[in-house]
Amino acid sequence: MTSEEPKDKTLAGGARLHHDPYRDAALFTSRREWGGGSPEGSQLEAVCEGGDSDEVMQCRIAQTVQAYKIPEYGDLEKYGMYRGQMLTVRPILNSKYDLAFADGVPVKPKMVHEVEKQLNESINLMGITELKDFPKVIIASDNEMGPAVGTFDCIRNQLAINVHLLDSKWVKEHLSSDNNRLSTLIHELYHWKDAQKYMAKHGKITDFNK
Repeated sequence: MTSEEPKDKTLAGGARLHHDPYRDAALFTSRREWGGGSPEGSQLEAVCEGGDSDEVMQCRIAQTVQAYKIPEYGDLEKYGMYRGQMLTVRPILNSKYDLAFADGVPVKPKMVHEVEKQLNESINLMGITELKDFPKVIIASDNEMGPAVGTFDCIRNQLAINVHLLDSKWVKEHLSSDNNRLSTLIHELYHWKDAQKYMAKHGKITDFNK
């Protein structure tokens, strides 16, 4: 947003543009003149004490997300039917994984960081060194997942986990073991490994019952 643009934008017909405060914070960090380079923490603190209300809000969010890589979001896309409903997802373009978030999940940089961290730790624990044919990973809400916390679709080569697994407080309250932070992801990745072994011998899977 530049100074020449109105703070509140309205589309034709009265529809309001949705602002992502985390994306606004990223733009704030990149657009503001810092005399070269990125802002240091002390510089952010100084700006957070002044400026107009929008700038202060973006500055404080920038302080929060400073430690995380800012995700590059793709456009929403219809991925296909899942549990009887059309699944719409938003891909993360700058992840080394084929990673996407279901439309019902409000994406934040910390969440992207956490799922990538869990994937990194899981594949290291499992001794996975080759990411060729690694499954698409979708982070979904209760609405898409139902009672499940994780699923693997061997036909689509798609792994889905509930967004709650990215919340350490929820994991401690709802799962029984200290290891359960990664256990669902590892469990579904073992299904993926089994499917890879099957296809190496018998070809592409076209039936869940095989």
